[in-house]
Amino acid sequence: MIEVKNISKNFGTQKILDNVSFSLNSGEIIGISGRNGAGKSVLFKILCGLIYPDSGEVLYNGKKLHRGYFPESTGVVLDALGFIPYYTGFRNLKLLADVNGKIKDDVIRFYLDLVGLGDQKKKLVFQYSKGMKKRLALAQALMENPDILILDEPFDGIDYNGLLYFRDVLQQERDKGKSILMTSHNQEDLNVLTNRILLLQDGKLSLKK
Repeated sequence: MIEVKNISKNFGTQKILDNVSFSLNSGEIIGISGRNGAGKSVLFKILCGLIYPDSGEVLYNGKKLHRGYFPESTGVVLDALGFIPYYTGFRNLKLLADVNGKIKDDVIRFYLDLVGLGDQKKKLVFQYSKGMKKRLALAQALMENPDILILDEPFDGIDYNGLLYFRDVLQQERDKGKSILMTSHNQEDLNVLTNRILLLQDGKLSLKK
């Protein structure tokens, strides 16, 4: 589903990613582990086309990621949550859904219920806790039933019961044949969920599990 080939990225004289390569297959969850500042978020932003590598390439089903192209069937949760603060969660998702015009209101409501926000219909996003914003981001990533999920710290700020629930959700998505790439500061998340853990350290990627 995704092939990352020899990606390198520098910021000034600092080398963030150094010839990074890996592949993500259907029905697989890969975890990316590494200390804060190791470059995990940079890698994920490259995979989403938000920034571009100095060298190397990213392929989605054989098609090269480039400016102006991002594969349709991909759901994303990144650390920077770009929701409109004075809109409700539903209205935020509705605006995103209207871009492609494929998702009806009842589907949006289903995913709000799925992530535990169904009883927060009138609350504006600026009133959300950090965990609620992550739940909304997960609803946004899941609602178009994508083939690929790219999730940067998807459980950050979510309470323990919610964490157990969302682990189950991701396992069900994997069992449907989805391809999932994720980071988590909680090593247990990666141990429980992933088929492989890759360690990003000093710009290099190596197999941890």
